[in-house]
Amino acid sequence: MNLDSTSLERITIFAEFLKQTKEVGIKPSFFTTPTEHGDNITAMATINGEKQNVGLLFWDIRALQEQGLVDILDDDDLALGMNITDSMIEDAEHILMFANKELKRF
Repeated sequence: MNLDSTSLERITIFAEFLKQTKEVGIKPSFFTTPTEHGDNITAMATINGEKQNVGLLFWDIRALQEQGLVDILDDDDLALGMNITDSMIEDAEHILMFANKELKRF
């Protein structure tokens, strides 16, 4: 799946947000909105007294999965309580580097 500049900008903002929450020691809350093609994800946190939220659309997430930057969870992973957002928090720096590199192509 090819990413356009709008998707890459969304991914950059999302990854920067996750990186920031990790740096200040805050675990963001996530809200998933199911669609017929996949889930949209919104991350929320209060940083320095300011409530913030950012989101990714299902095709952004699918593109990151195709690049190997976001885990694809199977039924066993889900049964263990794993969530796709767990890997996004851990890999925010890698996701950010990928998105910035790809944005330079535009």
